[in-house]
Amino acid sequence: MLEGGAAVTGPVSRMPKRSTTSLKASNCLKRLKASPERDARELELLGPLGTAYIASRGYAAPEVGPIFHRARALCEQVGPNAATLHNNVG
Repeated sequence: MLEGGAAVTGPVSRMPKRSTTSLKASNCLKRLKASPERDARELELLGPLGTAYIASRGYAAPEVGPIFHRARALCEQVGPNAATLHNNVG
């Protein structure tokens, strides 16, 4: 899910199975009420999802930037934890 509630879309068939699961889970999160727990779960999914897009489509893929921008925004909302460290360090 991207800023504004837009879903992440793209050629899923070229992504590893684990990443397509992350994509589906990320899209399912929009059904949940906004909460710190929901944001933390989304953050856990966005890192691997962004990495999968980089691996399958390259750094310049149009999906990569919005995924990591959303992850950065969630890092600021969620506060320090293992997922925010991973997203900030790489």
